[in-house]
Amino acid sequence: MSVVVSGRVNLPAASCVFALSFSSPLMTEHHRMATKKIATPTATYAEIQAQIEKLQAEAEALRKKEIADVVAGIKAQIAAYGLSAADLGLAPKATRSRKAAGKPAYADGQGNTWVGRGKRPEWIRAALAAGKTLDDLRVQ
Repeated sequence: MSVVVSGRVNLPAASCVFALSFSSPLMTEHHRMATKKIATPTATYAEIQAQIEKLQAEAEALRKKEIADVVAGIKAQIAAYGLSAADLGLAPKATRSRKAAGKPAYADGQGNTWVGRGKRPEWIRAALAAGKTLDDLRVQ
């Protein structure tokens, strides 16, 4: 089956549909550009990798520009409204202070003390082995 296009050319029906689909005014410029960037089936692996690297570099450059624009806009809004880091929830968090060691609970009278937390010190173990009790060493 043949189709007459513009009264001059006889094309097979399949060719006509194919030709119309790619030359249709409905096809957007974006689609035309996208079809140009697609690698041809005869492209080598190295050529495709080179295209990927080029596109990644372009994407990164666009990303950096967009980030710079966004940051500039945010800074302008912060300045316009007089916001602080605390207003934005960005203030440094309070650091937890370590608990003080506390008052010594046990002492041996020779300057050795222990608050009663953690592993028993050697002087406590030696005193207990010598027959003393924790009550004997308790600070009054």
